[in-house]
Amino acid sequence: MVPDHKRKVQFPTRVIMLSNILDASDLIGEEDYYDAQDDIRDECAKYGMLQTIEIPHPIDDQDRRPFIGRVFVEYASLEDAKEARCVLYAIVNILCSNYQEDDTADGW
Repeated sequence: MVPDHKRKVQFPTRVIMLSNILDASDLIGEEDYYDAQDDIRDECAKYGMLQTIEIPHPIDDQDRRPFIGRVFVEYASLEDAKEARCVLYAIVNILCSNYQEDDTADGW
């Protein structure tokens, strides 16, 4: 299940949504998709213990669905997610938003 874009929240959660990090052309080939996932996982793991990471897979390089190019990262703790959100925005200049945790309960 791909999360609904209206589920962004203002209060801190263990799930952050990363924007302006990828586009459809970065994710078309399976190898490119998994390379991007590994790179993002490695970067995000620097700031805390990860539970899950999800990158919606595009149909083709023209796929314009709202979540293509966004990454959903769930941390084990709220503190880790808060630190990651601050650091990723400040140092790497990635747009980060809080995302409702209950959206991940049954998988993405």
